Amino acid sequence: MAPRGAAALWWLRAPSRDTWRRIGGERVIISSDEATAASTGGALRLRERGLLFADWMARHGAAAVVVRPDRYVYGVARDRDGLNRLIEGLGHHIFG
Repeated sequence: MAPRGAAALWWLRAPSRDTWRRIGGERVIISSDEATAASTGGALRLRERGLLFADWMARHGAAAVVVRPDRYVYGVARDRDGLNRLIEGLGHHIFG
């Protein structure tokens, strides 16, 4: 899961957090701003040098994105509810 801003890291409700942990999901912040997210709650923080990711997120209206291990996009979320639906749906597909 790569949120556009650090706030999206805190959007997951308990069932979604449990699913995310169960599948071994990583949390990553990608930003061109060096000062972004001083407290990342254990998320990996990457600095984008250009605007490729930021432009892609804006083009898709995404605040967070879930990427599969094979680097294909599973889905994008525009808000807290969308991200939780995405993770819950993923858990349903994997665990039934």
